[in-house]
Amino acid sequence: MADDTKIIEDYTRDIVKEKKKVEDQADQILKIISLDQLLKNPRSYLKKLSTDYFRSNKKHIQKGIEIGQRKAKRMIGSIKK
Repeated sequence: MADDTKIIEDYTRDIVKEKKKVEDQADQILKIISLDQLLKNPRSYLKKLSTDYFRSNKKHIQKGIEIGQRKAKRMIGSIKK
């Protein structure tokens, strides 16, 4: 059971670290929003903004996937013991 706890603790620590990085990026994007461009063409502007956000956070999203996969493998490994 101690190994299961370690798996969860490691997973939580890693996810929280990546979540903080993504939240910091979101705060930066909120600071640069142009209300003029938003009001001129909301759909196009929001699409560009979200695409830029995804591109700038792609490595963090990939890291989150890897963290989840690592957790799953460790959990499966602990079940087999």
